[in-house]
Amino acid sequence: MRKTTAFLAAFLFTASFAGSVWTVSAEETKETENTSTEQQTAAETKPEENTPTETEKEKTEENKQGESSETETKPEENSTEQNSEEPKEEEPKEEHADLKKFVKNIAENDDQANEFVNKLLAHEMNAADALRDFFSKKNYDDNEEGRKQLIADLCKYVYMDESASDNEYSSKKVFFDYGMSKTYFLMRFVHSDPFDNFCKAEGIDRGNIELTENRDKNVQVTDYIQKIYNIVLGRRADVNGLNSWTGEMINNGKTAATVLAGFLNSEEFRNRKTSDEEYAAILFRMCRGIEPEEKELKEFVESTLAKGHTREAVLRKFVRSDEFGKYCDEHKIPRGEINVGGWSTNYDGFKIYISPDTGLMERGYVQVNGIPCYFDNDGSLRTDWSD
Repeated sequence: MRKTTAFLAAFLFTASFAGSVWTVSAEETKETENTSTEQQTAAETKPEENTPTETEKEKTEENKQGESSETETKPEENSTEQNSEEPKEEEPKEEHADLKKFVKNIAENDDQANEFVNKLLAHEMNAADALRDFFSKKNYDDNEEGRKQLIADLCKYVYMDESASDNEYSSKKVFFDYGMSKTYFLMRFVHSDPFDNFCKAEGIDRGNIELTENRDKNVQVTDYIQKIYNIVLGRRADVNGLNSWTGEMINNGKTAATVLAGFLNSEEFRNRKTSDEEYAAILFRMCRGIEPEEKELKEFVESTLAKGHTREAVLRKFVRSDEFGKYCDEHKIPRGEINVGGWSTNYDGFKIYISPDTGLMERGYVQVNGIPCYFDNDGSLRTDWSD
């Protein structure tokens, strides 16, 4: 019995010990298995991280293909750049494109534009007539703004090049100062080489701009008349006066001297009531082209006008000056002469002689044209020693 009991006790103790050992061993085994699994997983994962996925492989292949493509493309790009330096064949230009542009600018509407194109190509009208009609409806002020606008419009509608406006105004500004008309400037543009070449290229008649105002017919004459207005009358010429006086020189044979005398004898000038000094200074500016110094002016007046010399006789001296002769030659206008003095008859029927140099009647013994003469105190010729 005791043996049986001892055996059972030993058996139970052994079993209990074995169970305890199993339990610990199982947990450790589990941890070991987990650790082993993690290590195995990590070991398996590392190669996967280093090894591209399917998508990454595709991207890598695309990149390689892209690099390959870029490598292959570069020569083509270089080839394209080289080819781009070669002149490209231009597309055919629209027939009469420049003519259509020209007409569209000056026509009132599309129908009129088409009509102009057809008539110009058929030589039933010319370009000058079309432009004259267009500009006749435009007005420009006689100031800097108006002048610049006229030149800008001429560049736009005649040259079809607005960028030329500044240069054209600079080169033609002086003609505005002379007093030339709008028609004169239109003529200059229409008769120019650029517009003439345009008309020839388009196969149309250029035509001509006729100048009808006297002021537009001779630039040098107009310049001279404007100068007289500025210096003698102290103002800019009005259009009617400018046309009238230029007409006297161009059409009626008046000279620079006789026209100047006409201004000095005009009512407008006489109403200014100029002093002898002012009169002489005007002649210095007008005929000699200088502003006299005070001393020079005083000495001249004292030796002429202050001694009773007439203004006509003084004018004659200036008209005969070298400076005035040079001015007339450069401007290609006739100088002319001032007729002062000479033989005349007084109220008693006696002959008298006015000195051309002084404008005064001669008295006493003098030589006239080399002939000795005697004049009494009234200036009447009493005797001469001519044969």
